[in-house]
Amino acid sequence: MHGVFAAVLLAVFAVMVMLLTAMAVMMVMAVMAVMAVMAVMAVMAVMAVFCVV
Repeated sequence: MHGVFAAVLLAVFAVMVMLLTAMAVMMVMAVMAVMAVMAVMAVMAVMAVFCVV
């Protein structure tokens, strides 16, 4: 009986770790996407300025 409880506890812990890891990965991807968008906007702004000049 104790082994089953330990296995369930381990499974729950593993699922929690996977969820946290997935959340962290999503956050990193979101940050990278935002940075990429900002970089593209900056490049476009620079190009626009150069075109105007």
